[in-house]
Amino acid sequence: MLDFSRFKVTFIIGMCLLFVWLAFPNFLSDDQRKALPEGMLGQTVNLGLDLRGGSQLLLEVDFDSYIKEQYVNLRGNVRAGLRDANVGYRDVRVNQDSVVFTLVRDNIPEDFSLIKVLEKVEEGLDYQEAGDDVR
Repeated sequence: MLDFSRFKVTFIIGMCLLFVWLAFPNFLSDDQRKALPEGMLGQTVNLGLDLRGGSQLLLEVDFDSYIKEQYVNLRGNVRAGLRDANVGYRDVRVNQDSVVFTLVRDNIPEDFSLIKVLEKVEEGLDYQEAGDDVR
């Protein structure tokens, strides 16, 4: 068993009681603190705005940048899908609201289906073909 001197034990208990006495005003309401005699209790801890429940957080999304980033990601996925299907393509670019590319018809396999390739890229993707150009 540990053996502490009486002085150490008394000192530690005294310090704990002192800190409880100093922290006590923080647990009382303003009215209760005013009812106590002056000088009996010290000041309270000033809580910051976040601890008093008054913080507010406002998040905004730059939706135009988000949409542009999604189209850039789609462009990369379309490139990868066409490459995986061994289909020749040229000039994959992002327009304002679409990804546009040109198929090279010389290198297209006979069993090629653009619908299947684009479904692997992203399900439910709409596209329009105008000659060799796909939008």
